[in-house]
Amino acid sequence: MALAGVRMIEVPIENSDDVLEINCSQLPEHASEICDILENEGAAQRYYQQFALEYYKQGQADEAIVTLKRGLANAKSNDQTAKLPLLNLLASIYVQKAKQPLALSMVGSSSRDMLLTMATALLTEAERISRTEPNTFMVKGMLAMTRRLPDAALIQFNNALQLDGRNLAALLGKARALFAKRQYQQALHIYQQVLTQQPRGKPDARIGIGMCLYKLGHSNDARRALKRAVDVDATAAAPQILLAVIELNEAKRRFDLRISRDAGDPEKTGQVMEEAGECLRRAMGCLQRAYELQPDNAATLIFLADR
Repeated sequence: MALAGVRMIEVPIENSDDVLEINCSQLPEHASEICDILENEGAAQRYYQQFALEYYKQGQADEAIVTLKRGLANAKSNDQTAKLPLLNLLASIYVQKAKQPLALSMVGSSSRDMLLTMATALLTEAERISRTEPNTFMVKGMLAMTRRLPDAALIQFNNALQLDGRNLAALLGKARALFAKRQYQQALHIYQQVLTQQPRGKPDARIGIGMCLYKLGHSNDARRALKRAVDVDATAAAPQILLAVIELNEAKRRFDLRISRDAGDPEKTGQVMEEAGECLRRAMGCLQRAYELQPDNAATLIFLADR
């Protein structure tokens, strides 16, 4: 019997009513060991998907990829639909890896292109199996966003929502695409809709709400939304970075105001410079917290390097 709070996956033992319980917090370092067990027991493809997700959640994307590839290799030729979740999950992992800092660098640009090409091939195979799978449209939308094609992404997210109007991931994707198209009011409405349906969801819709509010000129409301995101999840670096951006822009605005309006008034100049300095101090505090939470975050490192 599984202990409370411990994630266990029960793998049916072939030709038996018994199951093999595997503790997800104690997965083997190499996923090939799990795959050998699944192959020996003739496990269904959904078990490869479950273990791949566990590896991915634990920051071991490469082992998740190994697991999914083995699952696809062992799929029965007469049950192609069982491959769909594995194809979509593998494609989504490739897309996520393509967005990592190394893949985005000059050195990693060829790696990024290769990852996106492999994701495209997997999605093409998934579409050959079924043209009505919402998750395939979802991952195609993610791929389009990674290629900076928000119009194409919006089509895919809408396709997913036509099949499943309550798909929150598709709603978040649509909101991101609208934001990229600078349709901030429409994006804000969707983020608020997601927050109402899933107040504790990840990624936190409050972050998107804060971004939209800021772009719409509501800086104070944006701060409140982002600070609430920090309250809900103190381990999230993204809202800290966005709060820092708001404070840095506010400091610049005040500094520019001093140059254009108050240059001849020493008293007002001193006051404005003090306010700008306070904004900078708050920004650096947010960046420092973001760095402590996620030392390898590219945006945080760039901001800190520029200071």
